Amino acid sequence: LRLLQSARVAGSHRPRTHLQKLLSRTSTARNLDVQIAEISAVNRSTRNRPLQTLVDELGRRRAREQLILLRALNSPGTARLFAALNRLAEFVPRVHSRRTVAQIARQQIRHRHQNLRKAALHVVRHPSAGRCHVMRLEVKNMRYVAELLAPTYGAPMRRFLRRLQKLQEVLGRINDTHHTLGFLESQQLRRRSASPEAVVTMTRMRRRHSQHMARYLGDLAHVWRRADGKRWRRLSRCLRSIANEYEDR
Repeated sequence: LRLLQSARVAGSHRPRTHLQKLLSRTSTARNLDVQIAEISAVNRSTRNRPLQTLVDELGRRRAREQLILLRALNSPGTARLFAALNRLAEFVPRVHSRRTVAQIARQQIRHRHQNLRKAALHVVRHPSAGRCHVMRLEVKNMRYVAELLAPTYGAPMRRFLRRLQKLQEVLGRINDTHHTLGFLESQQLRRRSASPEAVVTMTRMRRRHSQHMARYLGDLAHVWRRADGKRWRRLSRCLRSIANEYEDR
């Protein structure tokens, strides 16, 4: 949809806005899924299952969030969204554009890469979960465009995509660990009446996740250098070559 907007295709703005609203509604439910999976795994490994009350509470919160999400998916606004997407899928341009697909693609990919490089620079200089979250969003934006255009650019794009996937995987782990740590900290502050076993278990979980976070942050700089190295340079040359070829025609 962002590519369609850059090509000034009428009707591409409103669906993208609605999809972004839906995405924001899914994030809370997904974070609860991750927290339940993490805490349930620890709870099953302990003899007395000290965190079962916490797992049950998270399950109730997830059920509420999923109900809200289902209502949004079944709303008239979402029905209008799908109708708008169907119209875009059948779109046939009536006026010949002066800009080729190759030119638009190159502009979008370079723009996304500049934003990603800027976000990565902030993370490398001052690592934090918040900056990693911004970088993760930029990687997702870059990957969406790259996957859409992969058939056009062949092997250079596919190799670059593999680097992006690895980068997104590390950033996703950082994001999930950050949310789990925040949740455990808030629960320890709230549950002063929790059993000693539950307190000890949550403390161990916090220590383990803190160690994971440090390791993921340490891996991130290396993974980013591999994504921004020769794979990107080869892709950049391929983008320039194909854009010039269409201009010559």
